[in-house]
Amino acid sequence: MALPPLSPPDNFIGYLVLLLESSVRMMRNGQETWTWVFDMTGYESRNSPRFDYTLRVLQLVANHYPERLNKVFIMDAPTLFWVLFKVGRRGGGGG
Repeated sequence: MALPPLSPPDNFIGYLVLLLESSVRMMRNGQETWTWVFDMTGYESRNSPRFDYTLRVLQLVANHYPERLNKVFIMDAPTLFWVLFKVGRRGGGGG
């Protein structure tokens, strides 16, 4: 029985897992964590990933790599991003 073709979110998540696992294998001795840089130059709602993609990425990192993410730098984010970020932190007890 053949497996059904993967939907775009599944392809993306599969690629992300491959990327994350490869980065773990490439870490030097003593290096345990990641630093991520998000450059949001030109970000607009029409070119952003669907919310369910974003949620799956966050769940993947939180559930399978919780100790790996050390720092995240966000560059050139639009004002709306920071408003939502601050509201989310406040609502989540972080701010």
